[in-house]
Amino acid sequence: MNERIRYLRKSQFSMTLEEFGKRIGISSGALSNIELGKRKVTQQLIKSLCREFNVREDWLRNGTGDMFESMSKEEQVGSILGKVFTDTESDLYDFKMSVFSELGKLSDSDWEVIQRLVDGIKKK
Repeated sequence: MNERIRYLRKSQFSMTLEEFGKRIGISSGALSNIELGKRKVTQQLIKSLCREFNVREDWLRNGTGDMFESMSKEEQVGSILGKVFTDTESDLYDFKMSVFSELGKLSDSDWEVIQRLVDGIKKK
């Protein structure tokens, strides 16, 4: 399981030990020891990893099946918003809040302009 945790942190999320540990509520040193197999993975940590990163418990424990739980678009957006609004210690927290506050003020015609912009970016 320690290899899968390291894989998640480095390959899937490109996070440092400190960033990843902060998201799941443990120190970078504790996370390093888990990844190296020097410390056991607790049930609480498994639950935190699955909840925070939408990882399937069966994959995390056994390496079987899909890595991530499938989510509807609405669930994906809710997950993203939850992370944005709960990461209050981020240096960008105020900026993120301002962006979402301004997005909430947009009219349908404003959203159509953004849609054309995003569609143009996707084509490139």
